[in-house]
Amino acid sequence: ELRSVVTGMKGSVEQLLRDIEAGSGIAAARRIGPKLKQQFNFMERLFEDMKAFTQAMPHERRSERIADVVMEALGMVRSHFAAIPCDVSMIELHVEAPEHLAAAMSRVQIVLALRNLIKNAFESHMTEPGQFEPGGVRVVSREFDAGTIEIVVADTGMGMTKTELSGVVQMIPGRTSKGRYGTGYGLPIAHRNVTSHGG
Repeated sequence: ELRSVVTGMKGSVEQLLRDIEAGSGIAAARRIGPKLKQQFNFMERLFEDMKAFTQAMPHERRSERIADVVMEALGMVRSHFAAIPCDVSMIELHVEAPEHLAAAMSRVQIVLALRNLIKNAFESHMTEPGQFEPGGVRVVSREFDAGTIEIVVADTGMGMTKTELSGVVQMIPGRTSKGRYGTGYGLPIAHRNVTSHGG
């Protein structure tokens, strides 16, 4: 996965240098610069996800309010789309997180899992990189059983085939339905973090 990204970046840099030597540096920078920036941004996301995927799971658990955890994850998703930048205002968001719900958790791990699930829910409405169609995302939490909390993240997006769904929690480098936009680590990280909490 890293090699394919680096190969693309190397090709872009070599083309830029050839164009500079030929005297068309400014035109080349305008043409190749955005592509290089996109490649560097992807590499940065890939490194961040690789780091999160390989970090040891903390064993310490503290009681955290579910509403706070959900709102922190939502804030991270909003920041992510604002930084790209992507306009996701056409996707209606519905959140139910009762104030009294709390559970013992490693907060960072569950926030990261929710961030990845919610981000994927928004991205399921993506028609091409940076372009979204109208739809909805729901994040609903409730006490499911005595002391068991359920958090559901649902969307009205493109969905998955049975084949995609069967392997969604396995990290397979290069496998992502979003081309160079996604790294393929999001759902495996969410799965690992949730199962480490007994989910």
